[in-house]
Amino acid sequence: MTDQLVRQHIRVILRFEEEHDQRHEDLLKDYEVKGHRIVSGGQTGQDTWDVTDYRTGETIVEGDGGLEGYAKAVEEHGEMWLHIDPITMHLYDIPDPATPGLPESLCEALAMWVRDQASDEDIDQVLGG
Repeated sequence: MTDQLVRQHIRVILRFEEEHDQRHEDLLKDYEVKGHRIVSGGQTGQDTWDVTDYRTGETIVEGDGGLEGYAKAVEEHGEMWLHIDPITMHLYDIPDPATPGLPESLCEALAMWVRDQASDEDIDQVLGG
């Protein structure tokens, strides 16, 4: 019974991750269709910073001058930029699914294993694929 529940929970986590990725992609596309450029970046050293295109990794602008230099560059160039962090942060507020019959700690450990450690081959082996 426990083996079945473990396999069931792994499938639930895989589906949950796919749905999360799709929500993430849909959200970014909604902003991009409106003309926004999704960016990442920030402080890279004590006084240095950069702004990169989230999709391509291309460095859009970089400089020094700390927060003041960064703020000035964003003011001058970033009218249609949106930083990835605040627009996707709420997606991480959705709690991981649980599988009735499995301890919460095991559900958490399996979710971490699926996300951070398991290869596709590992998952296939456990699921019997």
